Amino acid sequence: MSDEVQRAFGLVSVYFDTTTYEMLGNRVTMEKDGQEILVSSHKILVNETLPAGAVWLDLRDLQEIQIVDDPDRVYGDLIPVVISEQELVGKTRSAYLLKEIPSGFSLEITASPQQPANEPFIYVASYRSETGNYFVIQAAIPTETEYLLQEVDEATSPRAD
Repeated sequence: MSDEVQRAFGLVSVYFDTTTYEMLGNRVTMEKDGQEILVSSHKILVNETLPAGAVWLDLRDLQEIQIVDDPDRVYGDLIPVVISEQELVGKTRSAYLLKEIPSGFSLEITASPQQPANEPFIYVASYRSETGNYFVIQAAIPTETEYLLQEVDEATSPRAD
């Protein structure tokens, strides 16, 4: 068994009108075993983007729905907030971050503020550069991990050194 890690690379092609610069569609492909595989193809037939101010948005026509203003997040909250490394350590038994922040990057950790104490703490560690490059480390719920492992077509095992 080779120690080399194989990574899948894809190509996203986006098509624009050369006069108006409107997007006309896109195509996503990946290469596997030397062959190009079409992942998705999208053609925009109708531009449904409304001009600014064209629609007045209100909720008067929603007769059956009770709208609750919840500024104190009593009923839950999925909108993430920025937390410190110390807060992350205090909320979980294990978390993954890079030992050192790469040169030119900064670290921002976000998490939903109200997470159940009896479930794994979910967070996103975003490493961003001033030039717009970024990568993230994201916690996964154990059931998601099991699903992802079922979907992979190859598995690795520890080396017997």
